[in-house]
Amino acid sequence: MPIAKTKKELLEAIETEYRLLKKCIGGLGPDERELPGVCHEWSAKDVMAHLVEWKKMFSDGTRRACGAEIRALPPKT
Repeated sequence: MPIAKTKKELLEAIETEYRLLKKCIGGLGPDERELPGVCHEWSAKDVMAHLVEWKKMFSDGTRRACGAEIRALPPKT
């Protein structure tokens, strides 16, 4: 996947990768979701839990960073 250079490219890449992820895990049964080996010893369920937590941490950090940047801006003249 090429590196996104614009917001539009980034959003398109996110949508594409999300669709691919859903397609990959959509056909797994409950037992298959817990089989280790998807990523070393991790199961598909472990990978999904990791992605959910990473997304939460990234979103929270981005909000805090944006808030700090907004407060640091000088007032408009």
